[in-house]
Amino acid sequence: MIDREVMKKSLVGHDAFRSPSGIFKELSPKLARKHIEGYSLSCWELLKHTEAWQKFIIEGIQGMDVDIDDKSRYNLKPTQEEMKVDDNFTQLVDDFQNGIKQVDSLIDNLDFKKSVGAWKDASTLKMLMILINHNSYHLGQIMMLKKILQAQK
Repeated sequence: MIDREVMKKSLVGHDAFRSPSGIFKELSPKLARKHIEGYSLSCWELLKHTEAWQKFIIEGIQGMDVDIDDKSRYNLKPTQEEMKVDDNFTQLVDDFQNGIKQVDSLIDNLDFKKSVGAWKDASTLKMLMILINHNSYHLGQIMMLKKILQAQK
């Protein structure tokens, strides 16, 4: 039996998972666009990638026609112009958190055994687990970068 509540708690931060809203607290657009020596991505760039993947997986589990081979669709980086506008980061955070809410509401009624068309060998359950793990991985990176950047102030 699959515990839907465990999955929901993992999305929003429970047990071993960090709360996305907690990670984004005190992460200003100015801080989010900064790079640290030895690491190629900023918090903003990581979040853009994570939000694009999240959206992509949501569309797939909702039955939309998505192309898993279209790497440009989910390996997005914000442009330098986009990163100059603080409101773009605020919107990106909101979009990411709204995606989490969307997945949370989908979990209750999903058939976890149903195949996801875009991924011939993947069930809805597998895609949800990929989404939870992918978010967790990159949110951990964002949290560490934020701490390093805050310590450098």
